[in-house]
Amino acid sequence: MSTTVILILWILLFSVSTSLSVVLLGDRKLISGDLLHTERLLNLVFHWKFIAAFLLALVARASFLMVNNTLLRVDDLARNSTTITAFVTAAAYIFIIGTNYLFLGERLTANQLVGGIVIIAGIYILVR
Repeated sequence: MSTTVILILWILLFSVSTSLSVVLLGDRKLISGDLLHTERLLNLVFHWKFIAAFLLALVARASFLMVNNTLLRVDDLARNSTTITAFVTAAAYIFIIGTNYLFLGERLTANQLVGGIVIIAGIYILVR
């Protein structure tokens, strides 16, 4: 499998795990109220959505490391692999906007759409 395909797969895993983690914690019933109150905070921490979101966040961190590791194998990108990884994984914002729309009923604004296009264009310019 080519390095490009591997890189794309790691970026997709990062993006999907990040966006699903955000969606799980975006449940307004789950996050509303005084989270500084001990009982409320414990209810949140032991809720299945919080635990699943936490595990997905761990997957996102691991895939971030693997994106960085994969970039280290590309001579033109290795020198700045961590910075490029930070930019490339910004693609997760596109996934977050989409999953919030699908699962939380949030509506896309024109600014969000333009922002998503700018992110995609920036990633393209950065890695070409």
